[in-house]
Amino acid sequence: MQGKVYAMGANDNGQLGDGTNHYKTTPVPVYTAGVLRGKSIVKLSGHSETITALTKDQKVVSWGCGANGRLGNGNVRDSNVPVLVKTDGALKGKIVVDIAGAAWSTSCLTSDNKLFSWGYNVFGALGDGTFTDSAVPVPVNDLYNYLAGKKIIGIHPGYFYTLIQTSDYLYGYGHNQYSQLGDGTSQYSYSYIVRVDAANKLAGLNVTSVHCGHHNIVTAENSLAPFYQPLQVVRSNGLGLFENKSITVVGAILLIVFVQYLIQE
Repeated sequence: MQGKVYAMGANDNGQLGDGTNHYKTTPVPVYTAGVLRGKSIVKLSGHSETITALTKDQKVVSWGCGANGRLGNGNVRDSNVPVLVKTDGALKGKIVVDIAGAAWSTSCLTSDNKLFSWGYNVFGALGDGTFTDSAVPVPVNDLYNYLAGKKIIGIHPGYFYTLIQTSDYLYGYGHNQYSQLGDGTSQYSYSYIVRVDAANKLAGLNVTSVHCGHHNIVTAENSLAPFYQPLQVVRSNGLGLFENKSITVVGAILLIVFVQYLIQE
């Protein structure tokens, strides 16, 4: 079966998803006898003891730490095996096409170009217009209709904030103490979508890549160009480890103590 998942490292909250809470020094398979039975995973996203996965048939599952509702399954308990994210509320009738795990929260994009989030809502990290945690998906609040008529092509998680990439611009929500949302202010946080680069510093540029760190953003137009604070990006995708074994690393958290692998067989 394609899309098998293996994990290793720290496992205090069940973030390896193997049915135990013991750390592993070598890769072990994520439990697939439950909600993942017969399913193929096409994307993983993880941050701070919680992993979220998107299956080929557009189901969203998660495992690991459930504090503050991070698993999106309606409760705040940890799970050392994958569980289904709730789809009988805000996501009812929706088809999820992308996922992005930020620090202690997760966002997803649906086929009708809508954003939803769940988990820890400190600094307005869910972008739903409140600062209240949610154990189920809630709609992201586009208060000023910035996204009206725009096609979302990427969601990029940072540390308690998320950037939204459209076909022609960038937007964001959440933590902004260090101006990491790039809206021209240092307003501590936004619980709704704001426009990045209000001063039009990126006007006319074709932004092809976005990387979010703890308190900074780096964007690229063909080559890397610092946008705000050019600090080291601590979260990375596509590290290229074990390429000779057809393994693609899709996420690294906990300072690479815990590494999640997506196996393409």
